[in-house]
Amino acid sequence: MKELQELVSVITRNKTKSITIIGNGSNDNSKLNRFYDLIYTGQVTSDDEAFQRLYPNEKSKNSFYKLKHQLKERLYNTTIFINAKKTKFSSRREAFTECQFLLALANNLNALGARRNLLVVCDKVLKIAERYDFTSERINAAKKKMNNLVTLGRIKEANQAATLIESLCELQRKETYAELYWAQIQAMYVLDRSLKPEIFDIIESRLNKLAEIECSETSIMLEFHLAILETAKFMTVNEYASAAEAAARGLELMMARDYLYPTVIYSLTINLIACRIGLRQFHEGEQALASLGQFLTPGKFNWFKANEIHFILLLHTKQYEKAKTLHQETTGRKDYKDQPAYIQEIWIIYGAYLRILANAGKIPLTTKQKASPFRIRRYLNNLPTFSKDKRGQNVPVLVSHILLQLQQGKLEKVDDRLEAIGKYRSRYAGVEKNFRGNVFLHMLNELARANFDRTITEKKTKKLRALLDTVPVDVTSQGYDQEVLPYEDTWDLILSALPKAVPFRSAA
Repeated sequence: MKELQELVSVITRNKTKSITIIGNGSNDNSKLNRFYDLIYTGQVTSDDEAFQRLYPNEKSKNSFYKLKHQLKERLYNTTIFINAKKTKFSSRREAFTECQFLLALANNLNALGARRNLLVVCDKVLKIAERYDFTSERINAAKKKMNNLVTLGRIKEANQAATLIESLCELQRKETYAELYWAQIQAMYVLDRSLKPEIFDIIESRLNKLAEIECSETSIMLEFHLAILETAKFMTVNEYASAAEAAARGLELMMARDYLYPTVIYSLTINLIACRIGLRQFHEGEQALASLGQFLTPGKFNWFKANEIHFILLLHTKQYEKAKTLHQETTGRKDYKDQPAYIQEIWIIYGAYLRILANAGKIPLTTKQKASPFRIRRYLNNLPTFSKDKRGQNVPVLVSHILLQLQQGKLEKVDDRLEAIGKYRSRYAGVEKNFRGNVFLHMLNELARANFDRTITEKKTKKLRALLDTVPVDVTSQGYDQEVLPYEDTWDLILSALPKAVPFRSAA
């Protein structure tokens, strides 16, 4: 009763009379609630529409703008109470919302001097935040608790809170640096997604610095960043077995907790699947992909990204019909058009490869496809983002362009396109950056030198083709999708597309 008495004494009716929120199913027919309902039901989508509905006989919009401001303020007030009554949590996000509400409540109680209730609220935050690894929230609650315990003269408990704060500060420091280092590594791939062996040493140095920070506490975010850095370190040098082990260890830690955090599980699993593809451990890759399904919501960004690597996995295992179905299911969704341009462009590229496979007889051509050839110019015009990318998806675009032209018998255009391959290869696909890409582009150059004769081409590229077997598929963290089809399979399609008729020009 003392805690309740304390609250009543500080929260007087005079202080609460001005609090306004959006009510729960109230019959309030005020203009403000009517405005809310008009927006909620989609009856108005602009200021002009709302003004006409709410103030049909007025010319000045001053009253409307005032009402608009009041509604925004009331909605802000209402957000404070959302999820406020939850005591059990089904997800980390809901727990985070509860912690933020309780910390805001603690701030108000502190300002009002309701110390008994403040301590109760802080203890609740500490319990939730400890379970769900909210380090900042733990520090925040522990500091409020410590300061008020000192004021109340409860020194032993205040010292215990101080000890906790000290260990949490070291954890927060380590967490922050780990997150910073991972962001720096990711930034190195934004404009250049090619293989970067030098990053191995950079990550190794960062991991050593993190190891020097001693702390008795741990958290899911610290464990995740350590695992993803270790995984990326090995992926930068194509050591996929070690990278897969690091990702698997990280996932084991994530899954061992009494709650699941889909975002970090997704990130590690995607990289694990990429490693499985590089190692040609396709069955294990399919298993990892299946386990990821429970953490994905159809139509969300991560769902589209997971479908990308699923598509690659299907092509690399020659499950072309399933890949076609996946493509249709992905691009056929209404929310597909809401995705960023580069996401849509990736699926446009995938569609071109499906057409290549259909042209080669690997999957059936649709009635529409039989009726008209693939419009290559339209395909390229639909890729404005990747047309600027010199080191990423530009390689599969180049390859698909050449293959489609070969299949359509446009040898002169292929010959013109191949002239640009040499420059591209020397500038953007050096051996040290992308060995397999460099070798494959070299093989493409031999097409023109062999006058598109299959026998001569196979003879001239025999040694180059053998080199592809010495290096696994490129599955670097930002560019594992560079080989939409393995170059070995792509080369077979190119050879099968070479004309059987007399070459269009004399051999050089």
